[in-house]
Amino acid sequence: MSYTLGKLESFHRSIERELLNVEVFRSLEEVQERITQYIEHYNYVRPHHGIGGFTPADRHFGISREVER
Repeated sequence: MSYTLGKLESFHRSIERELLNVEVFRSLEEVQERITQYIEHYNYVRPHHGIGGFTPADRHFGISREVER
């Protein structure tokens, strides 16, 4: 069986494209706070096409299975 880091690589591309390449940061603390906010949004708010429009949190906590029923 072959394992890849595809999901993590996809996340890194997204955070780079959607945050790091578009924002100007004034301090390391600001970078850390914005990355924390981005991860929260990515996991709990932003729908993902690859998982049927659900969020990663929906999948992790089983909400998507409930909705699909």
